[in-house]
Amino acid sequence: MKLNTRPTLGLIASAALIAAPLLAFPGAAFATEDDDDDDQQILICHQISDNNYELITIDVSDLQEHLQHGDAFPAQASAEVDVNCDTLPFSSSLRVETAELQLAAAGWAVAVCPPGTRAISGGYAPETTGVTVSELAVAGMTYGDFTFGPDQTGWVVQASDVASIKVFVDCEPIL
Repeated sequence: MKLNTRPTLGLIASAALIAAPLLAFPGAAFATEDDDDDDQQILICHQISDNNYELITIDVSDLQEHLQHGDAFPAQASAEVDVNCDTLPFSSSLRVETAELQLAAAGWAVAVCPPGTRAISGGYAPETTGVTVSELAVAGMTYGDFTFGPDQTGWVVQASDVASIKVFVDCEPIL
């Protein structure tokens, strides 16, 4: 089983989430020099063959065309890829999903991996829900009313407005 040991793109995506309002494209990186839509760029997982993706940068204006032929946002609910566009090993992973949750603005939702597993990816549905954070949880950190223990992993989502949302985390066995 391939383990994701490349944090660079995840750090880039996290920095982009902090630096820019990506409510329309959660989980994606974004760069622009002005507010002109023609200059806006976004990172997506481009499907190059069945179960094979690569991370590319496209113009926002080309996004719908890419999504229609199977490209996906890194680590989103409909994608089969993690934040680095590596195909998720669903045959050996376990998906944990919350019930539908009603969140207040700035409210947090968490999905936690069971003991003996670790988070490899996650997301939320529906993808049209406005969020300010969608990322792997940090052990020992508190998100809303939930604090992750030192050996717990999972996925956290913070709503940007009142929302009805499901959160999921894909977990793999710790070997």
